[in-house]
Amino acid sequence: MADVRVVVRRRFSACPKGVIVEKVADDIAVRRQPSRQLRTPESVERVLAERVLPFIQHPFDRRAVAAASKQICAYVSGACADPRLAHHGVRVLVLVDTFACVTLLILPVPPRKRSSDDDDSVQFGTVVRTCPCL
Repeated sequence: MADVRVVVRRRFSACPKGVIVEKVADDIAVRRQPSRQLRTPESVERVLAERVLPFIQHPFDRRAVAAASKQICAYVSGACADPRLAHHGVRVLVLVDTFACVTLLILPVPPRKRSSDDDDSVQFGTVVRTCPCL
């Protein structure tokens, strides 16, 4: 028997200084699968498509799991095909890390000098792009 657990961890920076916050977005377990049926990557891919991908809520995380599906299938099928492990049961943990970046950050406006003809208008923060990928 094989127990496959897929954990999607979402990492994102909390501030421009680089502090990384980690959150477990999804934790999906496929339990009590016959390990004989998971020995080929095609069968593992079918199980991923039927029992894992529909339960991942965020499309960003779903795309990350779909992009890593070939590596996941090779890893799980290799563990299930190992004759030393196949008869005693296999527990496979798959960790998928997704990275999100804060693209816009609202910074406060520095205080400015008031002139006599200036009315009391509201000052808004300036928008600064913090992600170099945009």
